[in-house]
Parts: sequence; structure tokens; C-alpha cells
Amino acid sequence: MERRKIIALSVLVTALLLSLAPGVVAVEETVWEYEGYFERYIEVKVTAPAQAYPGDRITIKVEVRAREDLEDVVVDVRVIGTKEEGTESWKSAWKYVIDVSYLDYGKRKSGDCKVDIPEDVG
Repeated sequence: MERRKIIALSVLVTALLLSLAPGVVAVEETVWEYEGYFERYIEVKVTAPAQAYPGDRITIKVEVRAREDLEDVVVDVRVIGTKEEGTESWKSAWKYVIDVSYLDYGKRKSGDCKVDIPEDVG
């Protein structure tokens, strides 16, 4: 009898944890799309986790699409945020994500990089 209760309890706990699992998965969102002078030549879309915490390592994804034949396409990423009460800022190192000699019209190229969030962000 006692054994069945423990098994039933462990099944219930597992079921509860599985029901919470989708909430634990990191949700990504588009955080930036290039708009400016060069948008007639290239599309750039940056995707990152919707939320991060101090000490996290996040993955930033970048996708580019050529709107005409391009040469020497380089995309680098830098994350800038605030510390403590928002009175001080921090910057990640530049991360080179995409570096291709040629990108033909209509072609896409993607890449990603990891960025560590400082422990003292606020």
C-alpha cells in the first residue's frame, strides 16, 4: 500500500513538472530589424531570448538576406544594458556573427553568438 502511494505521488509530481516545462523554455523574439540607408541592399533580423537573468549566457541569432548581390558582408553584435539602478551601463565585447565574401541576391546567411550577462545587472 505504501509503495503504491509513493509511485502515485512521483507520477503526480512528474506530471506537474511536465505541465510547467513549457513555461521554462526560453522564448525568443525578434529584438531588432535593420532600418536605415542600407535596407534597400540587405535585410537584417536579430533574435534573442525575451528575458535573461544575471549570470545567464544567452544566444543571439542573426539572419541576413541580400536584396542585391553583395560583397564583403560582415555582421557583428554588441549587447548594451544597464547595471544596478539603471545609472551605469555595461557592454559586451563585439561578437562577429556573419562574415562572407559574397552574398548573392535573395540568398540568406545566418549565424549566432553567445553573450554572458553580468552578475550585477539590475
